[in-house]
Amino acid sequence: MSQRLDPNSDVSIGLWTTAPLWSKVDDGASPSDGDFIQAVTELTVCELTLTNPSSTPGSCISTVTIRAKYTGLLDTAELNGYLIQGITVVGSGVISPSSTFSNFTFNSTSTITDFNDLSVRLELVEFNNTNIQVSWIKVDVPDQDSDSNCIFFAGD
Repeated sequence: MSQRLDPNSDVSIGLWTTAPLWSKVDDGASPSDGDFIQAVTELTVCELTLTNPSSTPGSCISTVTIRAKYTGLLDTAELNGYLIQGITVVGSGVISPSSTFSNFTFNSTSTITDFNDLSVRLELVEFNNTNIQVSWIKVDVPDQDSDSNCIFFAGD
């Protein structure tokens, strides 16, 4: 089992539209592509805080899901996604979306010690006259009782 953390506030919006960003991508358990955030220039960054877990999570790997697509003339766009604890990157992934909304996932790559200080950062790194739209962000964190089924990181 796991707990879902959803965006609940904008830390920074960069050149993403339309603020407040978090309210366009906090669709809960299943995505809705009817509203979304959009980046229209490369090297723009936004960051969204996440809800706190309802109970103490376990120490297993957390999974980030970002639902995205590109629109525009060319089919080349790339988005970096980051899971941030405070100011430390604890997970990242490269997203190369298609012309239809699709889910992309990546896992935490180090142990999270403060689940009440998590955010997701998005960075549009390749543009080529293409816009990126993101309609859903969620982070699944493990329940405390799932620790017995974990694969721990080296050094943990």
